[in-house]
Amino acid sequence: MSTPNKPVRLGGTAERTRVPRWTPEADKLEIAYAAAYIRSRMWEAGPGEGGIELSTGLTMDASVLEAFGAEVAKFATEFGAVHAHGHHQVVVPVSNGTHSIRLALQALSLTAGDLGLRAPNVDGDEVIVPALTWQATAGAALARNLVPVLVDVLPGTLCIDPVAIEAAITDRTVAIIPVHLYNRMADMVAINQIAQRHGIAVIEDCAHAHGAVNLALPAGTGDCVISSWSFQGSKVITGGEGGALMASDRRIIDQLCSLATCGRTIGTSQPLQAANDRMAGIVAALLRGQVRRFTEQSETCRATFADLDAVARDLPGIWAMDAQPDVTYPHYKWAFRFREEAWPHLSLCQLQMLLEEELRCEVARTYEPLTSTGLYTPQSDPMFWGLDEGKFVRRVDPGRFMAPQATYAYRSVLTLEHAVGLDRSFSVAFDRTIHKLHRYQAELAVALG
Repeated sequence: MSTPNKPVRLGGTAERTRVPRWTPEADKLEIAYAAAYIRSRMWEAGPGEGGIELSTGLTMDASVLEAFGAEVAKFATEFGAVHAHGHHQVVVPVSNGTHSIRLALQALSLTAGDLGLRAPNVDGDEVIVPALTWQATAGAALARNLVPVLVDVLPGTLCIDPVAIEAAITDRTVAIIPVHLYNRMADMVAINQIAQRHGIAVIEDCAHAHGAVNLALPAGTGDCVISSWSFQGSKVITGGEGGALMASDRRIIDQLCSLATCGRTIGTSQPLQAANDRMAGIVAALLRGQVRRFTEQSETCRATFADLDAVARDLPGIWAMDAQPDVTYPHYKWAFRFREEAWPHLSLCQLQMLLEEELRCEVARTYEPLTSTGLYTPQSDPMFWGLDEGKFVRRVDPGRFMAPQATYAYRSVLTLEHAVGLDRSFSVAFDRTIHKLHRYQAELAVALG
């Protein structure tokens, strides 16, 4: 017989049963949108109504409609209505959240000068990115023959450090790509002020920031030139894959539409060699259902994450991330720090495994820093070897950058899957689990061998 007050590994019972891994969930709502689109047989970008009608009171952007067709334009309009909160922004859907950043940099090569900004036009120009992010943030810059300059993050939020940005700017810096990470936001006020002083474009990476707001400004709507979004399978809003860009300047909007649809002339766009980066209509149909579901579930998820922040303040051996009073937090994963000195018998990896046993949910480490991960090795690509007489490949070598806070985060921070946000009792289970594991850590270390 199991003992409820002991960990599972010592014969006790788990604190909860498993919930669905992905959020928002998908069922009849997404099926309805997808089925209506399929039955419409309007599968190619062009005239036609597509699937379910556009939400009442909304109007599709003419350039987005021309470039992508009705279903994708409907998604763009509905996503923008939910995430821009009345701020004038146009959403340009694309194939994924990696290509979106590349397209943003490509669009700026033609439009930055008109905006009074440095243009990313020369091989070896520099783009500042955080060392703690998915490799695609830097990889998108590499795809334009730009040098990603890796800078450290703040320990309390895991987001890029504005002081480190300022120190990294040179006369070759053409863009800054701050990333909102997990359930905290980068300091966009400070970052935009730095960028404006130097005439540098900001591309705000909002892959984790669906629904987030800072100082009454929704993510991606402040002084950044373009924001980038992801709908990849692990995200809070997902179509399995997909991405989007959001901008307010008509020249940029039209150029993005053109670049995503093979360089066709759209509105005010200028000619530029491009490829097919369109979002598929069926993906847009699924995402329309996901946007509706997101609006219904986000309040529940935020309340659960707020409970976790509150509970963590009094738990042994862990810290929540720093509070951001002016932020309506995103709810893509909840991150917390493992205090090594309070767990003398267990490693971070062991605690990760034990938490999964007790809480029946995914518990993951942070991204491995770009300074050391095997997933980011630009110097291995022969395409770069001959650029600038071999100097380029040396400049993009991630090993030349130092990021101690990003490295420490990888060694000390765990994250909980965002599906737990739908369980309003989760913070109680988490509280009991941490107390239980902390109390029995010596016995658990023996059991784990």
